[in-house]
Amino acid sequence: MQSLKTEHLQIAYGSQLVIKDLSISLPQGKITAIIGSNGCGKSTFLKAISRIIPIQAGSVLLDGKEIRLQSTKILAQKMAILPQIPEAVEGLTVGELVACGRFPYQKGFGRMSKYDLDYVNWALESTGIAHLKHRDVEALSGGQRQRVWIAMALAQETSIILLDEPTTYLDLCHQLEIMQLLEQLNRTEKKTIIMVLHDLNHAARFADYMIALKEGIVVKAGQPSEVMTTAVLAEVFSIDAQIGKDPRTQKPVCLTYDLLPEQVEQKQISL
Repeated sequence: MQSLKTEHLQIAYGSQLVIKDLSISLPQGKITAIIGSNGCGKSTFLKAISRIIPIQAGSVLLDGKEIRLQSTKILAQKMAILPQIPEAVEGLTVGELVACGRFPYQKGFGRMSKYDLDYVNWALESTGIAHLKHRDVEALSGGQRQRVWIAMALAQETSIILLDEPTTYLDLCHQLEIMQLLEQLNRTEKKTIIMVLHDLNHAARFADYMIALKEGIVVKAGQPSEVMTTAVLAEVFSIDAQIGKDPRTQKPVCLTYDLLPEQVEQKQISL
């Protein structure tokens, strides 16, 4: 199981600093949810810790070693990332796409080994899509496609999986199915899962650890009960939220919310 942390991380787009001196350790073997308003740096943070984008200053450490010093293939054997809107090559079947997860272990253009094939089949079974193996990816529903992408990440055989808004564009039922699948993979396979989420109640319900970002700075990090508070949500989202407790999960839940008075005044002035 790999450890992942940042030290004084800074990321900029042009002259605009997006992530500012961010130092944090991501819990191993846990589910971490990153929350924050649009443009606060959530997706940028994921891209930085997976080396998709360069950093301006600071370090991202995987197993105590800077990721910039690790080869792309070795990094891909340790960490998988599922972007917000993944795209598959036209004409691929489910089995073919999931098999792409074995790429970091291939040598040249060699064929997959029996172990590779078995691992792909295991990933298909684990995500509940083995019966779709020979279907075209393009013919699937949104929820099914998301399971395929998660299966591909699972086939990559990494201990860390990063996901950027994995429930985007899904209806409530499929959102819940995806979140429960990720929870199952964490509990049974001990995967470290780090994901960006917009749904605060999903974040509080399924995450062991939450990080609240505002303008590239960590406002609060900790257990859901520490982050999902009226004060933190007011600072991060400029909302007045009423927080209760889910009677089934005992996790915090946002019952209702409204704009803070000063936000209402600003909106009225702008109108």
